[in-house]
Amino acid sequence: MVKKESKRRKIENEANQYSRSNNIIISGISHIEEVVEGKKQFKQFETAEESTKYMVKTLNTKLGFQIATNEIDIAHRLKKGPEGKKDIIVRFQFRLLRNTVLREGRILRQSGIFIREDLTPLNLEVFMSKKRKMTDEVSSVWTRNEVIFYKNVQEQVTRVDFEDYQTWLDLPWPKRPTK
Repeated sequence: MVKKESKRRKIENEANQYSRSNNIIISGISHIEEVVEGKKQFKQFETAEESTKYMVKTLNTKLGFQIATNEIDIAHRLKKGPEGKKDIIVRFQFRLLRNTVLREGRILRQSGIFIREDLTPLNLEVFMSKKRKMTDEVSSVWTRNEVIFYKNVQEQVTRVDFEDYQTWLDLPWPKRPTK
């Protein structure tokens, strides 16, 4: 019975992840500025259309190639993050374009813009567990095509299989240093 439940969760997670395969999440794109009573300020609310156009304009400027607005299905701001900034989730019409933008992540990082794949809550939790729980054994963690990989301190690259998820989730979080 436990094996059946695990298989069901795996299939459910894979289906949920597949439905996100045209998406990326972008951090670091400032909010749209507007002039109110002669003063510049950030807009409190952006429509999805405004966010899409602004995001496309920003990426085109930074990347040096052209993404057309009609190549984006939708883009909008997400809830505020811990620092008050709102990330943008982008759904591309074409996965090939999404992958091209992901590959340009290094160029974008130089200007303070960070992109990542849109992971399911479960995959994101495992990703963060890998990244933060075993810092003495894991040197880096990344995703490619919604699959989590990590490199250990011996430079060996390993794919994280669903069967290993629970092991990583069960590890304790490291203790925060006290002041």
